[in-house]
Amino acid sequence: MLRTTMIFGLIGALAAGVAGAQSPDLEPGEWRMENRMSFGGGMPDQSSESTQCVTREQIDSGLQAMLEDPQGNCEVTNLEQSASSMRYTMSCDTGGGGEMTMDGEMEFMGDRMRGSYSGAMSAGGQEMQIRMEITGERVGDC
Repeated sequence: MLRTTMIFGLIGALAAGVAGAQSPDLEPGEWRMENRMSFGGGMPDQSSESTQCVTREQIDSGLQAMLEDPQGNCEVTNLEQSASSMRYTMSCDTGGGGEMTMDGEMEFMGDRMRGSYSGAMSAGGQEMQIRMEITGERVGDC
C-alpha cells in the first residue's frame, strides 16, 4: 500500500525534477492520509489510513530516496506542475516482461490535498486495471 511518506516523496521528487517548478501549496505538520484502491479482475478493494509528520524540507525537495530507481525501471513523462496541482504519467518495467503505466493528478490546498491515479499493470499476458483515490489533511503540528 502507498504510505504517506511515499506520497509526499512522490510529490516532492516530481516537483524537484521540473526546472523552476514551484513547491506544492502544502503546509508542514502532522498529516492524515486516506488511500482507497480498486482493482479490476474481481480483486477486493483496499483502503488504508496513515499519519505522518511532514517537514518543509520534505515538501520542498521531496524524499528523493523514495523515488531513486537504481535499476532505471520507471520513467515520468507529461509532467505539468504548479503550486496548486500536478499531473503526470509514469511508466515502469516491473520485470519478467511486465509493465505498469499510471496517470496521476494531485490538487494541493494548503492544509488539504487530494489526488487520483489510474493505470494498468500487465504481466504474463494478463492485464489488471488499478485506480487509487487519495485524500489528506493537516491535523496539527508535529
